[in-house]
Amino acid sequence: MNAPVRATRKSVRRPRVTGALLDQSARKWAALLDDPCNAELVHGCFPSGNGGSVLMRFETDQIVANGATEVAAFGAWAPGYGLNFVNATALTSDTLGSLLNPSTLVGPGDAYLKTNGDGVRCVAACLQMSYPGSELTRAGVVSIGLAPADAIATNLPTASGGGNANATAQNNRILCQHVQRMPQDVMECKWFPGDEDLTAYDPAYPTLYGQNLGGRNAIYWSASGFPVSTGVRIRMVAVYELSLNATTSTPFVKALVPPVSNYLPNQVFKAMHDVDPLWYLTAAKTAGTVLGSVISYISQGTKAAGTLANGIGLIMA
Repeated sequence: MNAPVRATRKSVRRPRVTGALLDQSARKWAALLDDPCNAELVHGCFPSGNGGSVLMRFETDQIVANGATEVAAFGAWAPGYGLNFVNATALTSDTLGSLLNPSTLVGPGDAYLKTNGDGVRCVAACLQMSYPGSELTRAGVVSIGLAPADAIATNLPTASGGGNANATAQNNRILCQHVQRMPQDVMECKWFPGDEDLTAYDPAYPTLYGQNLGGRNAIYWSASGFPVSTGVRIRMVAVYELSLNATTSTPFVKALVPPVSNYLPNQVFKAMHDVDPLWYLTAAKTAGTVLGSVISYISQGTKAAGTLANGIGLIMA
């Protein structure tokens, strides 16, 4: 009697993400988006090109909310428009309402860009949070994430073009993809541009803070429940393309022909998300995944594509 024939199931091979997916210029920009602090400075794959512009990397590193009564803080940073916001008053609890105001914690390169830049465009940026106190007193809850920048306007005073709504560190967590207890290391969120961030802006212009935020992306963060007189450390890094031609006040970046890459920004973002949907949140990655490894994944196809994180589809739309 013949043995029964087992039905064989043909395995479905998951497509690999290879280096051919992006050209060299696109891969280099992806590397910079993934590691704004250390990667090679390169131009972005912007549709309008980048001829006549130079690249500069800027950094700020400050401790905020370290007053004698402050135990919570929250903020938002829109690097594609040079705007940074934090809570306007001292917070003595997690739920005490406070408006966002344009921040004295200025964005990276703010003074230089306003003085020397004409057309300015952000190429890459990141925000890092860490605890500046001792390990014995480490306490609190922190959040960080990327979301549309026009949510900022709701919580701005009407004098700045906002909706004059109350905001809290607790409510700000809704906009963040990652929430955890106060970390012993560094939490980081990396930025990528929305549609309006792809064009240059005049760094001297953004004074009506609640306006022109539509179509832009912002990094949001919050911290609460930490000890008084301690605060939280906020480090911001941004890479800008800028034109130093001061003959006109019209924002511009000269067109470059041919383009720096055959790939559009959304194609670069999709390739990065397909490889690692949490590439922009270093704190949320699996232990052992090192900063910058996303690009090796793109080249070698060693990590399977995952589902988009909550909110990213909206951001990329």
